[in-house]
Amino acid sequence: MIRKWITVFVFFPVWAQVPTSVTWSTDKLEQAKHYWESMHESAVIVLDDGHQIVSWGPTEHKIKLSSVRKSLLSMMFGPHVTHGTIDLDATLAELGMDDMPPLSDQEKMATVRMLMQSRSGIYHDYVGGSPRMKESQPARHSHAPGTFWYYNNWDFNALGTIFEQQTGLSIGDGFDRVVAKPIGLKDFMPGDVYYVDSGESRHRQYHFRMNARDLAQVGLLMLRRGTWEGASVITPDWVDTITTSYSTTHHNTGYGFMWWIADKGVLFEDVKLPDGSYAAFGAMGKFLVVIPEYKLVIVHLQMVEWPDNYAHLPPSEVPNRATDENNRKIVGHLIQLLLNARET
Repeated sequence: MIRKWITVFVFFPVWAQVPTSVTWSTDKLEQAKHYWESMHESAVIVLDDGHQIVSWGPTEHKIKLSSVRKSLLSMMFGPHVTHGTIDLDATLAELGMDDMPPLSDQEKMATVRMLMQSRSGIYHDYVGGSPRMKESQPARHSHAPGTFWYYNNWDFNALGTIFEQQTGLSIGDGFDRVVAKPIGLKDFMPGDVYYVDSGESRHRQYHFRMNARDLAQVGLLMLRRGTWEGASVITPDWVDTITTSYSTTHHNTGYGFMWWIADKGVLFEDVKLPDGSYAAFGAMGKFLVVIPEYKLVIVHLQMVEWPDNYAHLPPSEVPNRATDENNRKIVGHLIQLLLNARET
């Protein structure tokens, strides 16, 4: 078989300012595409230093990002922390934060930083999540603030409340102001953020609807350490802060400020990634992966949504979480095939 290579000079509009020759194997990209075609319908984009290598599926279709929302919120905190609007070391007591039923005095000692790291020690009922998350939730008051990592929707939802309380902006307007407008997202609108409420907690669950091409552009901003066309949108220090690991998780990955961090190369099963790689994960096949060492951004958005109020659905209509865990393995294999297509 003749080995085929392509030299890529394909750009997303405005994204790549300086053409760079990038060599990929067309045969191996075809192998990756063949595997992708066997998967559930999804949109995939691969950018190599801002150059489009892959654009497969309905990349213009907006879909609920599920837990990718948390990583986007983490980005939004940056300028407000830099300007002093949000203090990472402020306690919930100092911010006047509570819930129903009320938080204990110990729980109110948790800081914004601890919530960002998912280490608050607050095991209160929360809006959203999955059956597995709720089953694995520790007992109330079983860990002091800052001492234990648990993937905690209470923390993530309360951070949405804190952002809106401290900035006076809705999450949709905040993302539009901090990220979308400065980098020129073509499709995102503030109304693409919506809320889910219930009687379980005062703190609403916020959700983003976004398409793959906009999400890839967000990933490129992260790859460029918050700089866009010479302007600092998010400071490099903040990008470093949120993509540094502070905990080891049940997936044997690291965890930063609402970003999953490659720990000894582990983000996906059977895929070895360079140190410094990180990702945003969402239920039902939503992934944004940034690999700084390779200058790569990879987006995979499966065209299936986790239901907003699964607790009110009959069991037959609740997605199988085991299937969702399998998505991680399947997408991991796709990522490995894509990495195999790079010239080394």
